[in-house]
Amino acid sequence: ENYQMPVTHLNNFLDVSKGGPQTFLEQNLLRFPQSMTPAAAYGSSMHKAVELLYTSLRKDGLAPDLKSVLAWFEKELYMKRLSAADQKLYLKRGKEALTMYYNERLSTFDPAHRIEVNFKDQGVVIGGAHLSGKIDKMLDIGGGEYEVVDFKTGHAVEKWQGSTPYEKVKLHNYKRQIIFYKLLV
Repeated sequence: ENYQMPVTHLNNFLDVSKGGPQTFLEQNLLRFPQSMTPAAAYGSSMHKAVELLYTSLRKDGLAPDLKSVLAWFEKELYMKRLSAADQKLYLKRGKEALTMYYNERLSTFDPAHRIEVNFKDQGVVIGGAHLSGKIDKMLDIGGGEYEVVDFKTGHAVEKWQGSTPYEKVKLHNYKRQIIFYKLLV
């Protein structure tokens, strides 16, 4: 089988704070089953709600109402089978975040935006390595250039330097992810 390397797999290999090559071997090559953390379930549910928002926008020509977006998020989160405490926590957090996002960004939603762009079959090969991955959102800004948006559900940071060792590693991984996306595009 022809192995494709998404940025998540590359980060798994390089991030020794989370197991490095051992994590890469177990999760990405051997594909050992693993449960989704509550934070990952939350992020996945948020992504799906935004994806469905854009799917509805393209289909109907206008943005769905906020109630629909919140219902999609709640359904996705419910399907992740979290504990009652995590379900309550992330449902509240997600509804607040989506409401803010929807109200502040409604005027910027455009059916031309490309959501969850999958590069699996785009044939991006660099130095013999077949690169793949999904980009959350791409906007064609003309002249063959694109603006790439990667949704994050964690806390915003002010500077790329990071204030704690954990944050420094996280931001380093984000930078690598952005560079990887540039290669894909």
